[in-house]
Amino acid sequence: MPHKPYRLIFNNDGGTLFRPFAPASDVPFSTKGFVDATLGYLEDTHVDAVSWTLGTDIWPMPDIQGAGRATNFYSHKTSVGERFDEIESPYHARSWHVMADRVRTMIENGDDPPRVLADAAHRKGLDFFLSVRMNDAHDGRIVERNRVPLFGSKPPVGKPVFENGVFNDHNIRGHICKMKLDHPEWLIGDHESLTRVATIAFDYAHKPVRDFRLALIEEAIEQYDIDGIELDFLRHPLLFKPGEERKHAHLMTEFIGAVRAALDRVSSIRVKHLRLSVRTLLPLEASQRIGLDVDEWLREGFIDIWIGGIVDRTRLELREAVDLAAQYDCPVYASFKTDAILGRGHHHPEAFRAIAANHYRAGVSGIYLFNMTAYRYRWLAGQNPPDGLGLDYDYQPLREIGSFDAIRLENKHYIFDNKGSGHRTDVTTFMEWSPEMQDRLLISEWGTTIDKPVIPTHLQQGESVETILRIADDPAEARSADKRLFLTLRLMLTDMTGGSHILTVRWNEYEPPPQMLEGESSYQVDLELPSSHLICGDNAMKISLESGDPSVLSELRIDDVEVISKYVEGSDTNE
Repeated sequence: MPHKPYRLIFNNDGGTLFRPFAPASDVPFSTKGFVDATLGYLEDTHVDAVSWTLGTDIWPMPDIQGAGRATNFYSHKTSVGERFDEIESPYHARSWHVMADRVRTMIENGDDPPRVLADAAHRKGLDFFLSVRMNDAHDGRIVERNRVPLFGSKPPVGKPVFENGVFNDHNIRGHICKMKLDHPEWLIGDHESLTRVATIAFDYAHKPVRDFRLALIEEAIEQYDIDGIELDFLRHPLLFKPGEERKHAHLMTEFIGAVRAALDRVSSIRVKHLRLSVRTLLPLEASQRIGLDVDEWLREGFIDIWIGGIVDRTRLELREAVDLAAQYDCPVYASFKTDAILGRGHHHPEAFRAIAANHYRAGVSGIYLFNMTAYRYRWLAGQNPPDGLGLDYDYQPLREIGSFDAIRLENKHYIFDNKGSGHRTDVTTFMEWSPEMQDRLLISEWGTTIDKPVIPTHLQQGESVETILRIADDPAEARSADKRLFLTLRLMLTDMTGGSHILTVRWNEYEPPPQMLEGESSYQVDLELPSSHLICGDNAMKISLESGDPSVLSELRIDDVEVISKYVEGSDTNE
């Protein structure tokens, strides 16, 4: 079946059913307001398909005291899953009570959210998918009891919620779905290679877990006018107990086949091909390690769209997936977790262009945008978002990055650090974890799936660090378009000793003048790079440190590495 091409696929995690409205803001809820908050800003953009998540993450609010976030609770008309309005009061947080009342009222009024959104999307010319999170683990935060080191190395907690495979009901501060409370034997459980948040995720080795998820999907396919189903294996990439993934991989392949069969049954009735999209780890090896044989799914003809990704922004290995999927006429989309750069303050269009351009160089058909509703709706009433964000955010990247040609010769801003969006911890803490924990996190939502993080890092005198920076700009293309390409390498550094520091950098074969740093607690070092020394692709960078004062040891923390590309009209005569 020929694939309808999409430029951008926009995922909404369900938060617009709650977050833009009272009590999270001063805006009263209405069905029309909900539709506008979900779809209104997608008009006149490159977005061709919307992915709406079944099961709504209502996000933390100040009145939540340890209540975690929603997992396995649903805001649509379902007799399979547990709905918000089926939670028995008293509620652990006011926000859950609000959501329960809202869901009940909408469904009673005939405004079932997926139905309302599907109709509105189709009127706007958008395809509409329902996204199913295969093993969302946000409720695991309840197990952590809102510890500050959320993804830390499992220190003991004073009042355990889940221990030795048993829930301690007295210690639960939040809502855990009835299926988990009634059957803790169906959960992953504690393991040395997992953080505590993963302990109450489902173990798909158990047939009732697979049957539940399949029934939820079949029900949705039958009752909504959708264009396809998305199975999200990145929320979260954990399906079986560690060490049992390969033994049970065939179970997930059978599950995918059953979803395909359900879609085909309804397709034959509606005379419309319903697509199956999967969102998984890349490279392929990382998915295989957790029990997902996507290559087998392709051979069997089960899937129509393959969305690959992780939060790593610059070295997402897509080429292998693109080449493999091309053999089966299956397009590959790069998943872009947009709040990963929002948290670093890099929300401007140049950062989006850089990430998208690298993905297009790998041959993807388009981009899948995740968590971008946060750019408008992250802030609560009374909070002041940064300039340009919040309700005034214009979603300019959605009008650009659906086309490589539109951004190929435009300014870009590449960000290469992992801090705050990779492992959500500093590299020193990461290196103190056990090898088992490190390996597991590298194939988790908080990892890179490829490498242990190199930057950020501490650099002492006499030491060097080397890394690879992937750049999508091509000097030859700039010259052909009669444009000049200017490059700036930006290093963000923190002084650890108060000494004098001599910093040297090698970029491929080019060595800028050494930098003498002294007298400041932190530094931003901008180095101009000749475009003649840029490789369109992987560039090697080496940073070395020596002391400028023999009486004081030299040590710097490298916090961030960025590359800024700028195009101006006119040929470059200074290469």
